[in-house]
Parts: sequence; C-alpha cells; structure tokens
Amino acid sequence: MNLKQWQRSKKIKAEAEAAAKRTVERVLNAVKEPAMSEFKVGDWVKRTDKITESIYQISSIDKDLIKCNFIKNGESWRLHTTKGEIEFATPEEIAAGHRIDKPSNPRELETLDKPENHISPNCKVEDV
Repeated sequence: MNLKQWQRSKKIKAEAEAAAKRTVERVLNAVKEPAMSEFKVGDWVKRTDKITESIYQISSIDKDLIKCNFIKNGESWRLHTTKGEIEFATPEEIAAGHRIDKPSNPRELETLDKPENHISPNCKVEDV
C-alpha cells in the first residue's frame, strides 16, 4: 500500500466514524424526545384504578411526579401521582367533566328489543 492509498483509507475511515457518530447522536436524541403517549402540562387525565369519577388537568411534571388539579364540589383539589397511575381522558369525558366507564357487566345497559323474550317462565298471565 502506497502513501496515497493509505491516506485515502484513513480519510474513508474517518468519514465512516463521523457518520456512525452522527447516527448514534440521532438515536440518542430520539430516545430523549418524549413519545406521543407522554403526558404534558394541560393534558386531561383520569386515574387507572377507577377509585373516583374525577378527571384531572396536569399542572406540572417533575421527573416521575405529576401534579394535577381538579375541582370537586366547588373546591380546588390537587392530585400527586405517577405516569403508571393515570391515563388520558377521552374527549367525551372532558366534555362531561367526569370519567365515563363502560359497565363491568355488559348486560347492565342492555335494551330489551322484544320484552316477550325476556319474561320469566315462572310468570303467570291472567286476564283481568
């Protein structure tokens, strides 16, 4: 290998290392950027444990601690929580001002399209 070839190979190696470094920096910066599912100040959220019907608006985020405000019975309250304990409120819940959950028993909201099909066989019919 002559001097020119050696210099060229050094130049190619340096360019490859620089490109690799840029790629690593891009990947690291992408990891640092919040994902679309990350919570932000102003977002409306609800608790995942369903203890309360309240929805909360995020007022501040400090590392893993999220501070939320909500109003109940005309009084202002604050909730301190973590990302794993809350989820986004739906637009319908935000409009209603409280969480809207589907019933645990799907028959709770069942409508009787043909009531005659839902009459107990123990029921006696009498003409009056």
